[in-house]
Amino acid sequence: MCHLRLKIFFLILILLFISCNQFEPDKKEFIDILERSSLNISGLDNDSNISERLRTILRDKTIIGLGEATHGTHEFFKLRCQFSKFLISELNYKTIAIEAGFQECADLNNYISYGFGDPKKLIRGLHQWFWQREEMLVFIEWLKKFNEGKDEDEKVQIYGFDMQWRSASVKSLISFLSQTNPRFYDTQKSKLLKILDIENEALDDSIFQAIEKIENNLIDDKIKYLSKSSKEQYDMVFQNIQILKQAELFLTDRNEVKLDYEKMRNKFMAGNLIWINKLKPKNKIIIWAHNGHVSKGERCGFLNIICEKAMGNILKSKFGNKYYPIGFEFNKGSFMAFYNRKDFKPVFLNSASKNSLPYFLSKAKSDNCFIDFELLADTDQLGKKFLNSPIETHSIGTNYYKKRRYTKRKLSDHFEALIFIEHSTPLKFLK
Repeated sequence: MCHLRLKIFFLILILLFISCNQFEPDKKEFIDILERSSLNISGLDNDSNISERLRTILRDKTIIGLGEATHGTHEFFKLRCQFSKFLISELNYKTIAIEAGFQECADLNNYISYGFGDPKKLIRGLHQWFWQREEMLVFIEWLKKFNEGKDEDEKVQIYGFDMQWRSASVKSLISFLSQTNPRFYDTQKSKLLKILDIENEALDDSIFQAIEKIENNLIDDKIKYLSKSSKEQYDMVFQNIQILKQAELFLTDRNEVKLDYEKMRNKFMAGNLIWINKLKPKNKIIIWAHNGHVSKGERCGFLNIICEKAMGNILKSKFGNKYYPIGFEFNKGSFMAFYNRKDFKPVFLNSASKNSLPYFLSKAKSDNCFIDFELLADTDQLGKKFLNSPIETHSIGTNYYKKRRYTKRKLSDHFEALIFIEHSTPLKFLK
């Protein structure tokens, strides 16, 4: 009984400590600070003053993470495209890496680089519903036009770093082996073809052993393969094997309900981004993913006892200040999501609650604004306290739960900057 009372006592102390450290000013002074620190990027395409200020902030960065507070918001995607065009045109970024399948994006890259394939079909092949949008098609066509007439080293390339799907990677492996080593391919053909019928389930041991055998063959006969293909083709097919191995571990874990598959996914996605960086070490990278993935922090459970590293946390450890994650936030409006993991529909939310992050940003009239946290912290002690105190933020992925609208976090632990919109509307699906 004493032990129980002691535990309750410490729990109350912890909860009191958390509540006492929340940021709760409702002062015109702080609203003024936010207004002075915000940079309206609505005119990013034609305002040289805004462009110059952003160039100054981002001049020494080489990997920029562009997040989103919901997967189903039209305005987030629109601003992400606008910001990416600026980074490509003005700061010479050459790689876009998105939260989608590796080989699926390699196929899409063949379109923006060489015009191969049907862009709508390729976009629909990206699996997740939040890529099936008109805005994606418009951006892909912009990339294709940007690449026209450019040398290979000057073209922008798109890569996927997710690892939840296998069919496209298997098809790439089949194509490569059948052309470069048909005799060896014939010995493994039946195993590879079987994977195409097992997209979302764990493989049996014999198939997984075949994947390892192919990997060892690629390593042992590397010179032979390079004589019949380019180094980049070889590197890509070798990475496709790593994707297959990652998918196997991920799917096995998910099917057994071990509940740490998202932790594994963040680790694999970060590793794939590091591989992309090694493949094109001179290229600066733009990352498109959810806020929870680009975050440089950790996602923690009850009372912060159990935590897992976000993808961006691993990237921050690897690249230091070269990695610059930007979170996205909104105040109110609608977006597409699975409501309580059931009905897929537009979800409508009223204005954010008092003393939440979007509440302050809305009061500061920060619609379509970019806020650099270093500038905000240097402006005033109040700005520094704001960044280092727990505050309610939106973090809505493919699912929305009515009782879990907000996630409480210290902004300085997760992002280097923020982009805010006042009103969210649902994405426009590809026709």
